[in-house]
Amino acid sequence: MSGAGARAAQDTGPPGHRAGMSLFVRMSRGAGCALLVVAAAASCSTGEAGGLDPEVVADDARQARQRWDDGGPADYTFRLGSWCGNRALIGRYDVTVTGGRVTEVEQVPGETAFLDGPREYREAGGTTIDGILDRIEERAGEVTEVSYDERLGYPVKVFLDPIPEAIDDEECYEITRVAAVGD
Repeated sequence: MSGAGARAAQDTGPPGHRAGMSLFVRMSRGAGCALLVVAAAASCSTGEAGGLDPEVVADDARQARQRWDDGGPADYTFRLGSWCGNRALIGRYDVTVTGGRVTEVEQVPGETAFLDGPREYREAGGTTIDGILDRIEERAGEVTEVSYDERLGYPVKVFLDPIPEAIDDEECYEITRVAAVGD
């Protein structure tokens, strides 16, 4: 299983999306059966113990990076949605990358976001597309879902869960609107 086919759970959606049960089950998969029974009156099933195969995740990330290196623009903009976990990088941001560095960050109008400018974005863990690819490869054992743009290789959706039994340690990202600067 590789590439987009290596996904785990579906249905957590972009920022502002209320995933309800599927998000709760994904977040609490190791938290115990009682929570699942109370929340869903369902049978007890905790899903995959460790998420995806880390070797497959890392290999897919390397292949995606090659596509990004070969076809992605050197200077670009993208929209980053980040919506789970208890951390500062929550919200949707339009990000500009020039010379491999984040040079501009704007909150998406009408969206709840907590950071102002490139420095706060970087300090909160915000990064470039290359940085997100690094994160996927370096933390492959924490990835529970990932999908990539087939043509350019940038990550479209990434879910990381460092401690499956814990709550609010997750990181969820969605990347959209990737374009060369000036397009």
